[in-house]
Amino acid sequence: MEFERVLAVRTNKTVYRDGDRAVKLFGEDFRESDILNEALNHARAEETGLPVPALLEVCKIEGRWAIVTRFIPGKTLARRMDEEPEKREAYLERFVALQVEVQSRRSPLMNRLHDKMYRKITEAELTDATKFELHKRLASLPARASVCHGDCWRACCRTCWRNCTRTCATATSTRATSSSPTRTRRTSSTGRT
Repeated sequence: MEFERVLAVRTNKTVYRDGDRAVKLFGEDFRESDILNEALNHARAEETGLPVPALLEVCKIEGRWAIVTRFIPGKTLARRMDEEPEKREAYLERFVALQVEVQSRRSPLMNRLHDKMYRKITEAELTDATKFELHKRLASLPARASVCHGDCWRACCRTCWRNCTRTCATATSTRATSSSPTRTRRTSSTGRT
């Protein structure tokens, strides 16, 4: 398999550019049901009218699952901030506006982030006391059918949930990290998945 270039590397998955397509190639340990569920969630996000790349196919490449979408050219906000630090605040404002737009959309058929996080906390290799605390904080968050990007679990579950539960009642994203607007903007801008 030869792709044009690597766009992003995450734990057990890599996103490649292949002409006008983006290919998210998953590690061998991913379950088929998880891949198909992610593709279903992507399709449901498309149905909300959000400007997400078109889902083209779910397939196997050299025995590994892949989700293929249309490639959207351009620079990430994180890269723009690195290249133009004098415009950082403007880019952070744009990022926050994008997050608010995402969370304003409803998708009642999409799996609820609350349910996913409950399952992840239960399955995590954490002490019972930590699991209890995380479940308690999760229960305090509002339960809604908002679209929410919640793909930061594996890398930073303790930090995310410790900080997430301090957000205002309207913030359900696990990327939100403080009730302070300045701090929220800084930590919410950590790139693109």
